[in-house]
Amino acid sequence: MPKLDNAKVKYVNGYKVDKEDDNVIYSDDKHIYIDKQDNIPYVSVTTLIHNYTNPFDSAF
Repeated sequence: MPKLDNAKVKYVNGYKVDKEDDNVIYSDDKHIYIDKQDNIPYVSVTTLIHNYTNPFDSAF
């Protein structure tokens, strides 16, 4: 997904658009992917993985 360079700042549903393609918009601030047709947010793979792993323990 290409990063938007030298373009006006674009917002969709209150989220700043950092990258987009024909179907999906990505916002870096909230790390969220949004479908362009129905504005339904997708769960990122990173977020999904964090739901099933233990938090990092720096003392360990």
